[in-house]
Amino acid sequence: MAHAVKFIRQITLALTFFSLPMTAANLTLKPATIKSWNSYLQQAEARVENAPAVRVSAERSVTVRVEPAVGNGTVPVPDGLIHDWIGTTFIPNATVAQLQAVVHDYDHYKDIYAPTVIDSKATDVGNGRETFSMEWFRKVLSITTGLDADYANTQTARADGGYVITRSTRIQEIRNFGRENEQKLPADTGSGYIWRVCSILRYEQADGGVYLRLEAIVLSRDIPHAVRWVASPIVNHLSRNSVTATLTQTRGAVQTRSGKLTGDALAQAR
Repeated sequence: MAHAVKFIRQITLALTFFSLPMTAANLTLKPATIKSWNSYLQQAEARVENAPAVRVSAERSVTVRVEPAVGNGTVPVPDGLIHDWIGTTFIPNATVAQLQAVVHDYDHYKDIYAPTVIDSKATDVGNGRETFSMEWFRKVLSITTGLDADYANTQTARADGGYVITRSTRIQEIRNFGRENEQKLPADTGSGYIWRVCSILRYEQADGGVYLRLEAIVLSRDIPHAVRWVASPIVNHLSRNSVTATLTQTRGAVQTRSGKLTGDALAQAR
């Protein structure tokens, strides 16, 4: 009985952890946390150039496979956590050009990645370093947090593959998202569910289609030790689902557009 009471108490603490920022004073992102984040990204991006070929497995598979990039998927840093997950999939009968058409179609991210992405638009494209903005939301248990953010990417493209590294350059939380009293908070303040975002998308054309590997790296507030054993599985589940959804929706958009270009070959291959 004592163990059951303790477990219920821990669950209550975990739920309180997720809901507390909605009524408590805003958190502020600390300089030491940003420094650790930037250092982590430098190492992650440095690995891209010498990374092995992007292949899901010896057999082509359109399933999405997601796994932690490091350890159990989270890395503690001062006053924060870095979540790092990698997903892979295969798009049959697709080409690199067709994938790139989707990846760089920022104005239609709100359609490709609905309902999570509410609005999106390109702000500067065609100069090697493209920028865009998105408004999207993240639901954690019963709490829905809106985010308004700007992003910039760098890319290396070849005829048979390449990669795109996208970093958030501004993230502002929208408090009371979707309500009459919603409020956009100053950058680097708020609940701390998501402070920073970086994605590394690698792709390769081979075996009659395109292989994709997405590494999604997110900086968030720390989880108190007292509830980490309960909250961490929830956070990891959300991270895994986010990567799965992104790759699945990207693959679907490529297949839809490719079908318009090449007839119904892709529809038959699905």
